[in-house]
Amino acid sequence: MRLSKRWTMLLTNTGAIIMTLLLTWISVAKENSLVLPAVAGILMLVICFLSVKTALVILVMSMLLSPEIGVGSTSKRDITIRFDDLLLLIITVGWLLRMAVLKDVGFMRKTPLNKPIIGFCFLAILSTSFGIFRGNVNLLSGMFFVLKLIEYFFVFYMVVNYIETPKDIYLFLRMLLLVCGIVCIYALFQVAIGGDVAAPFEGSTGERNTLGGYLVLIASVAGGLLFYRDKGKGPFNVIVLLTGIIAVLLFSLSRSGWSGLVISFAALFIIMRQFKIFVIITILVIPLAPFLIPKEAKERFEYTFTESYAAHRQQIEVFGIRLDGSSSARLRSYGLVLQEVSKHLFFGYGITGFAFIDGQFFRTLSEMGVIGLGVFIWLLVAIYRLILHTKKIEDLPDTFRGIIVGFQAGFWGVIMHALTANTFIIIRIAEPFWFFTGLITVMYLLYNKNNTNIATTTTASPDTAAAINGNSGVSA
Repeated sequence: MRLSKRWTMLLTNTGAIIMTLLLTWISVAKENSLVLPAVAGILMLVICFLSVKTALVILVMSMLLSPEIGVGSTSKRDITIRFDDLLLLIITVGWLLRMAVLKDVGFMRKTPLNKPIIGFCFLAILSTSFGIFRGNVNLLSGMFFVLKLIEYFFVFYMVVNYIETPKDIYLFLRMLLLVCGIVCIYALFQVAIGGDVAAPFEGSTGERNTLGGYLVLIASVAGGLLFYRDKGKGPFNVIVLLTGIIAVLLFSLSRSGWSGLVISFAALFIIMRQFKIFVIITILVIPLAPFLIPKEAKERFEYTFTESYAAHRQQIEVFGIRLDGSSSARLRSYGLVLQEVSKHLFFGYGITGFAFIDGQFFRTLSEMGVIGLGVFIWLLVAIYRLILHTKKIEDLPDTFRGIIVGFQAGFWGVIMHALTANTFIIIRIAEPFWFFTGLITVMYLLYNKNNTNIATTTTASPDTAAAINGNSGVSA
């Protein structure tokens, strides 16, 4: 539903009046430092009310290009938010207001992922509520992290509800790849000046694993686009982006990122059944690796198994190989989870109720118990089934098939990354992951003429049907 000129004028004037009143109040209160954030917040609220797609474009741009803000801490972990946390909250409020006033779209469009998403959110709230009643979860901290956990699903539903045509999918694909290109240029500039490799606005210490997980996901999609792309479009841009991603990943020194990339690329060649190409590339890369891999990356890899023994670091030996302190600490924390989870086996300790665990599956087990971990795995399986069913649709554009194949391979890379990182709750990885999940769901809803395999979906509007049957005029 499009807003009439009358509605647009009314809302624009209302937004201007509200901003003027807020600025006046802030000026009187002499809190001038809040002027810019307040204006930006209200402006985004108005933009989202007028055009959710425009708000989504801004959200995509902010995913890796927004600063982090510390807002406090608890005894167990720091509480930090990013600008896109606030932006997502504002966009969500604007979206809910639009639905309440215009009623142009439902809150939760019927998709194959609804049940596991609802189940996961319910278990997160339930387990944390138990933890609050027991006293091992701080009320403020628990609520904050539960909201952070749920906010990513709002990204998914906004994508599913408001991206309606193939042209929209092409637009957001370009935006996602553009942001990755900007991140790579920024990171390579850091390499050139001798600084630590990190995404923009990471603060004084960059998050290597965060950047690594994000790059694994985008690299996988780009790899899929090498195999499938619209006619007349060469692979040059994708190859340049992939080269930049691999270079940044090597200099990032993220071991989780390296392992995730290896798994996702191996999965990509297996999915495409290009075993000969995979073997040839492997044969060529192995002897050249010592000359291509940066010295810092080689030292980082070797450090995992050669760090000097230090009693206070409590290093663990696996098959006679002594691991470094960081890897040993992870393994000890996983053992602690297995040892203590029996005390609250079914629902766990609640979100933030257990010691910090750097590994998504063990963290979910400790915080949400075996039932919560089971629902989380159910959600992942549902996503993968959706990928497989969408890939089987015959009349998909080649670029869309490339996105699906790349995301399918990236799914396994992200799972690998999640073994040693909290991948699915890190906003810089989770937001793009759920955005791509939303795009693939949109493809499924648009192109699948027989939805009996997974779920029944809503009927496409006449405009959407015309966009599918006609030529979108856009290619990636």
